[in-house]
Amino acid sequence: NYLWNSGMFIYRNSFMYKCIENCVPEIFKGIENLKDGEDPKSVIFTLNPLELTVLIQLNTSFRTDNACLLTPQASACQSIGSFVFKQDESDDPVPILGPIDLAGRSKTRHFIPDEYLTLSMPWKLFLKLEEISKKSVLQTELWKNFLK
Repeated sequence: NYLWNSGMFIYRNSFMYKCIENCVPEIFKGIENLKDGEDPKSVIFTLNPLELTVLIQLNTSFRTDNACLLTPQASACQSIGSFVFKQDESDDPVPILGPIDLAGRSKTRHFIPDEYLTLSMPWKLFLKLEEISKKSVLQTELWKNFLK
């Protein structure tokens, strides 16, 4: 029951970028590319502060208890992986905010800008928030004014 990652890997950046380039299409897939009946383990949003505010509001809107999100001091890969998988085992999962670690952020700056965070969640929580969003602040003039 431990979530652990030593983070001790030695490789050239060029090698790692090549590995990521080869594996990303199989590991990360846009929701629009899912096939019928294909359920991902997690959903990862890359968010600016306004988008994060809306998702926090959606996440807390249906809860009487556990109206929170987790912000673990963990590696970037743990915040989009192992913590989300652990939440998937819960009857009341919460989203995970990341990446919080500076070392991880320094390595992901080329695809997650400094002013953005990730919010990751199990698929079942995403489906719940998607349903709630149909009757939420996202359907109001207030939200539409932010988009202008």
